[in-house]
Amino acid sequence: MLSSSARTTLRSRRALTTLGVTLFAAALPGSAAAADVSVTSLADAGPGTLRAAIAGAGTGDTIHLPAGTITLTSAELNWAGKDLTIVGEGARATAVSGNHASRVFDTNKALTLRDLTVRDGEASEGAAAVSKQLTLERVTMTGNHSTSAGGAVRQIARNGSPRWTSRSRFTTFWAPDGGSKPGSI
Repeated sequence: MLSSSARTTLRSRRALTTLGVTLFAAALPGSAAAADVSVTSLADAGPGTLRAAIAGAGTGDTIHLPAGTITLTSAELNWAGKDLTIVGEGARATAVSGNHASRVFDTNKALTLRDLTVRDGEASEGAAAVSKQLTLERVTMTGNHSTSAGGAVRQIARNGSPRWTSRSRFTTFWAPDGGSKPGSI
């Protein structure tokens, strides 16, 4: 049987070990709480834009778009290494347009799009979106065209497939091979 002081010492060591593990876990990359980021400008680039929000976001963050149309004039929205959720004010209220000049979204990570329209993308594959794992919730994809596969979307993951959920719509998209590559629509 342990003495009273030995039991106290043992409890103190356990508490310090628990505290140390908690502090270590909090310091790990990606362990910070996900943030909500609001876009305040419908411009393609600059402060308060979707492009700036993506650049400053961390993995797991949710970016909220205002009502209106964001028209890309410089290039597609391209990022690596972070899973993001992008939410609009509704598919009839918020749109992101590739301006018939570029793909709209391109990432090597998971992307969730919710309550918006993605339109007028142009690319060799996946004119609206290319993603490792794509989830669409109440999204309209319209007027997107590719020269190869995936008139609307192209998933780059070799395992799994895009997850379409909750009333997403695809209209007027085109690819010459009919989107025959796996993960293409």
